[in-house]
Amino acid sequence: MLKRNNESNTESFNAELKLSNVLLVNTTGVEHAMLEKALVDEDFNVVASVDDPKNLVELVEGVQADIIVFYIESPEEQVLSLLTDLDSCTPRPVVMFAEQDAPAVIDQVIKSGVSAYVAAEIHPHRIRSIISVAVARFNEKQAILKELQSTKKQLASRKMVDRAKGLLMERNGMTEDEAYKKLRKMSMDKGASLAFVAETVVDVLSI
Repeated sequence: MLKRNNESNTESFNAELKLSNVLLVNTTGVEHAMLEKALVDEDFNVVASVDDPKNLVELVEGVQADIIVFYIESPEEQVLSLLTDLDSCTPRPVVMFAEQDAPAVIDQVIKSGVSAYVAAEIHPHRIRSIISVAVARFNEKQAILKELQSTKKQLASRKMVDRAKGLLMERNGMTEDEAYKKLRKMSMDKGASLAFVAETVVDVLSI
């Protein structure tokens, strides 16, 4: 069952975390008003509270959640699978409070994208610090992934340029320097990136 909080709470925007909208997922079957109250008391806006996390990606996007807080008995495979999908499609910081510790699946919990896992009694005064740590870990992970993607893109571009140079050298009898200058000139004339021009040359000369 979905319960929405329709009250706008823009004034309580969390400037420290740059995030404020929280989706609360409670799969225990037991209402946990204290957790929701603790979030509200710490100026987080609980935009929705659900007891079934199916269609999690659509739900997160629909309520525009910045942070997802789970309250569960213990991590289940279905929940971890949903979190893995979320991490692939629209990653968000995820905090998981569990009634039972689950050391056997902690690696899966981390791989699924959970930023903070707490298997202990919930203390309201610790909510902010736990979420702060989760957001910091999330941001660090995203920065690393972005850097890796940038590196992969640069390597792919270099490989494409090298391939285009090779084809120009083979077909037109150019030296490597001449082929590179040719690609650079085409890039400047067309106002396109060197990688794009190289890919075009490869496509044309590979026919």
